[in-house]
Amino acid sequence: MRVSLPAWLRPAANSQVAARLAQGQSPWMDGVHLLWSSWVFVVPVFSSRGYDSTWLLCTLLSYPVFLLLYARMLLAPRGTLYRYAWAMGVLSAALLPVYPSGISYFVFACLSLRPSTRHAVWRHFAMLVAMNVLYLGWAHWLGMRLQSLVWLPVSVLGMAGVGAVYSINERKDALLRLSQDEVRRLAATAERERIGRDLHDLLGHTLSLVALKSDLAAYLLKDAPAEQLVGALRQVQRGGRVIDPQLALDAWVEADPLSERERTVLRLAGEGRSASEIAQQLQLSHGTVRNYLSECIGKLGVANRIEAYRLARQKGWL
Repeated sequence: MRVSLPAWLRPAANSQVAARLAQGQSPWMDGVHLLWSSWVFVVPVFSSRGYDSTWLLCTLLSYPVFLLLYARMLLAPRGTLYRYAWAMGVLSAALLPVYPSGISYFVFACLSLRPSTRHAVWRHFAMLVAMNVLYLGWAHWLGMRLQSLVWLPVSVLGMAGVGAVYSINERKDALLRLSQDEVRRLAATAERERIGRDLHDLLGHTLSLVALKSDLAAYLLKDAPAEQLVGALRQVQRGGRVIDPQLALDAWVEADPLSERERTVLRLAGEGRSASEIAQQLQLSHGTVRNYLSECIGKLGVANRIEAYRLARQKGWL
């Protein structure tokens, strides 16, 4: 039975999870960042209050909310990540008077933000600075010593800068991989079209030859006039065979094995053009022109492009 996920658990088309899946990576890959949240459980070790009932209650109530917000960061469109980062920061600020471990939520929110594009880096850092200023202002209003929190903006902005550079480079690599895949797909499509054209050129010749070599009593075109059909029937009744003249001619005339593009490239090569000049005139790559010439030489069974050009001229294909 197929289980349908709720809409809020389905990754958006341009989400972090969708990007991982498009690259053939595990959607759980970003779950490793949750190790940063382990500070929630480490902070009481260095606190005079330790693991008291307040810490336990706040952890049980806040940590599931934190996990939900992080899940939405991975599943939501990149352009909406800031909403969940601000929500995580508000959660940390609300718990700050009674739950020092909640500072970890704020740090995680800042580090989870990533610039959507290279041009959004300054806007990204402006948002981080605003979040840190508001958070420190709230802590000062609560009466907390700013000296004990001065490490927060310094470390957050430093690590966020490293994360932003990593995110931009990772996105560039992903775009490059997609571009390479697109080039391979277009090359495969062009090859299929070339094969289709070659088969189409050879189809009429092959069918006509098969008809002549088989024991068919008559082989006519489907749009042959009624008079020709009647005459063919009478000829067959007398023990003869009837083959449409056009089909007979097609069977004995050798089919052109070259595609239109191959004929164009071979014609220019026969006129003395180099592969680079042909590529520039036809707006093709140098390697593509060389491939076309190799196809012509192979199809015609000759040793070089000059012999291929001479044979194609003799056959009337150029």
